Amino acid sequence: MTPYPEITSAVLHRLLVLQAKRHLGPGVPGASIEQRLKEASEDQIRAFLETISHSFREAEQQSARQARALLISTDEANTLTSRLAKLNDELGDALTFIENELTTLARDFPESITPRPASENRITALAEQFKQVASTWHIHERGIIEAQRLAESLRKEADRANKAKSDFLAAMSHEIRTPLNGVIGMTGLLLQTQLNEQQLEQAETIHSCGDTLLSLINNILDYSKIESGNLDLENVPFILQNAIEDVLDLFKHSMSSKKIEILIWIDPATPHAFVGDLTRFRQILINLVGNAVKFTPEGQIELTIQPNSTGKRGKWLASVHDTGIGIPPDRMDRLFRVFSQVDASTTREFGGTGLGLAISLRLVEAMGGEIWVENRTPVGSTFHFSFDLPGCEPPEASISILNGPELLWGATVLVIDDLALNLKIIEAYLLNWGAKAICFLSPISALEWIKAGNSYQLLITDQDMPGMTGTELLDSIHDLGLPDIPSLLLTSVGWSPVTQSGVSVLSKPVKAFELARCIGGLIGGRPVVSEPLRKQGTAPRFKYFPAKVLVAEDNPVNQRLIRLLLAQFGVDAEYRNNGLEALESYEISRPDIILMDVRMPEMDGYEATRRIRQLPGVTDDHPQIIALTANALTDERNVGLKAGMNDYLTKPVMRSELFRALLRACRLTAGETEIENHH
Repeated sequence: MTPYPEITSAVLHRLLVLQAKRHLGPGVPGASIEQRLKEASEDQIRAFLETISHSFREAEQQSARQARALLISTDEANTLTSRLAKLNDELGDALTFIENELTTLARDFPESITPRPASENRITALAEQFKQVASTWHIHERGIIEAQRLAESLRKEADRANKAKSDFLAAMSHEIRTPLNGVIGMTGLLLQTQLNEQQLEQAETIHSCGDTLLSLINNILDYSKIESGNLDLENVPFILQNAIEDVLDLFKHSMSSKKIEILIWIDPATPHAFVGDLTRFRQILINLVGNAVKFTPEGQIELTIQPNSTGKRGKWLASVHDTGIGIPPDRMDRLFRVFSQVDASTTREFGGTGLGLAISLRLVEAMGGEIWVENRTPVGSTFHFSFDLPGCEPPEASISILNGPELLWGATVLVIDDLALNLKIIEAYLLNWGAKAICFLSPISALEWIKAGNSYQLLITDQDMPGMTGTELLDSIHDLGLPDIPSLLLTSVGWSPVTQSGVSVLSKPVKAFELARCIGGLIGGRPVVSEPLRKQGTAPRFKYFPAKVLVAEDNPVNQRLIRLLLAQFGVDAEYRNNGLEALESYEISRPDIILMDVRMPEMDGYEATRRIRQLPGVTDDHPQIIALTANALTDERNVGLKAGMNDYLTKPVMRSELFRALLRACRLTAGETEIENHH
């Protein structure tokens, strides 16, 4: 900056004059700044120049700040203008959208919204239409509220109707099961006595009719539970092999009488155990296997479990294939309907209600799977169902069965059966148990193999084979003069005459643990011969029952039935007719076990149980109170547990279930007891 810049601003000139007076002295009146500078001292001039320079620097800084402020203000104004323009565009689009929507509403609801005249102000017309929309909405809102109130009223009415239906079913179940308990129980006892052929046939007919009626009641109640959403599935570990074999046990007699052979194949990739509802899983298998047995006059039934590769839901696949009458393609859509049969004539010939498959469908869906059916050529059909239960490690108690007999390791076993799948199944067992299996489909080929000098340590053969039966094969081998080899004969008719020593007999379908037990006995020199299937036989009983028992039952027939059953078990008991008498009797005799009917006059079983649990010296485990209930619809177990009961049995009470319940209760209250078999 030059010391004497040209001054063009009056403001700057006044500033210079002011500073000259302050730093250069007053001088001669009217003297110019130049004159004052000439007259001023050097210090005055230096102070004057420093002040002027400082003032100019402040002026420049202020000017720069103002310039920056102006620039910022200009940028903000431009941004705001841009945003306003964009907002204006968006507002225009929104108004256009609103106009279109209101135009559509006006077209669809002309009675509620007036179309906007083209000449009317845009905003005014839209505001008017919005008022009409709001008014219409309020009207519809009131309608919705009324509809909700009506729906709630209908829901409550439906709940009341559903409860009435459940109460009715529960009452009917109780009233039907009570006499049915006497019918099935008494005929069961009758069948264990010595009867002639005519009496045996009549008693078996009564028992079979009772079982059929019980099955129908159970199916109706199960479907009612499913429909009402009250069916809860358990999640407990179970052994797959045991579950399947328990199901097949139910059909062993009917299969042998019809000459049906059933084969079980569990793919090695399938877990030995699953976590799920064992009862419901068995129920599905019972329905499918039962249908296969019912509609197959002769031939084979194959039950297989393997990983699911069908593309349908569920990780595992179960299939039941039969060689029965098959299903017409145009009737397959009826299979899973309630109370529906493929053909009305089959109901008369084979029986059934059509509920089994409908229930199975719901249970399979609850297990994360699907169920379907396909016809097989040339005969028969296959039912498939998938499920998504998680696998788990089997309990330690089953490990020994899965491993098989230790003496079988490294042994060579000769297996003969005319069915390839049966060979495959037995071979899988043997390989899993560490043995080497030599398999033949023909007994004649197996005999030639033996004549060629080949050695083996065990022979397993089917009995019913074309060309040569199993017993004939054993006789032919014996005639060769070779050393006796332990042999196992498998029969589908339940009994085969065996004249040789060192031979065991098992009836099909063969359980894994039975096969392991028989093989272990044969190798160890203890052959096992199974008894023929029959109704009359041995039954377990207690050699000595240390627990005191009290029975509370108001129905005379049911009380008589329990008295006879307990007498067969070797158990003495006190008997009372209602809960009040049971309470009074308990205070005197203090029994260890109480069989308590649920519905009784004067005082029901629940109230009697609660009163007993409140008495001095009574604990949660002593006495053991077992409920006897004919009500299978409601959750009787939870109701009983809350009242203080320890166990429950559903009527009709089965002999085996009552025996096991007494055994459990005795062990908890009075200790172990010995069991024996009697005729």
